[in-house]
Amino acid sequence: NQHKALPEEIEPLKPFIFPCEMEYHETEYGPEEYQKRYELFLHYAQAGDYRAQNKLGGLLVHSSKNSPYHDIEKGIEWSRKAAVKSGNAHIQFGLGIGLQRARLSYSDERKKRDTQKKAFKWLLASAEQGHAYAQMEIAMYYFKGRGRKRDYVKAYTWFKLASDRFRAVPIMVKGKDISEKSLVSSFMTSIANSDKFSKEQKALALSMAEKWEDNHPDAYKFWPYWDCIVNSTNQHR
Repeated sequence: NQHKALPEEIEPLKPFIFPCEMEYHETEYGPEEYQKRYELFLHYAQAGDYRAQNKLGGLLVHSSKNSPYHDIEKGIEWSRKAAVKSGNAHIQFGLGIGLQRARLSYSDERKKRDTQKKAFKWLLASAEQGHAYAQMEIAMYYFKGRGRKRDYVKAYTWFKLASDRFRAVPIMVKGKDISEKSLVSSFMTSIANSDKFSKEQKALALSMAEKWEDNHPDAYKFWPYWDCIVNSTNQHR
């Protein structure tokens, strides 16, 4: 089983490491609190705790460009250490997203392509564990042809896998459902209505999704976002 349980809690990290919300906005916490988080993450990251490495990597990558903590290259390296050490689906996903952001900051086209390949690699590793957001991202790669040939069959397959994991709970904003499940459904409908996607291709995509499920019995069956960092055991699978 590739899914590894997290180590026991480290008491000083409890208020900082375990919540899943993005903790990288200085304006929300103020400079003193932000510095406190940075120093705490750095201390435990250097001690080898991959949860702290993950949080530190996210802080460095996603801080505003004017922030003294903004350092995409260092952030990616900390996130990579956490992903390699933990095998945690959410950490792998975060690294993939961080690499996608890093790609946008580069001017060299070769570096952009190489970074996109790395992002896809880590997002796929996360998607293979049943991470719904990663599965949606992989679907978008095939749907839009990001760094690869557009493939509606593979896109529909990954959208289907993601849809099955997102909760069917509408999030209404100005009368419109903006939930992840609704968004994925809209992409699936768009593909299904395309003249470049036949009934046979749809049947193939659904068959591929079913086969994927059979071959990944330990994958997440739904994606518990609020539990994304603290748990990589099987209790939600």
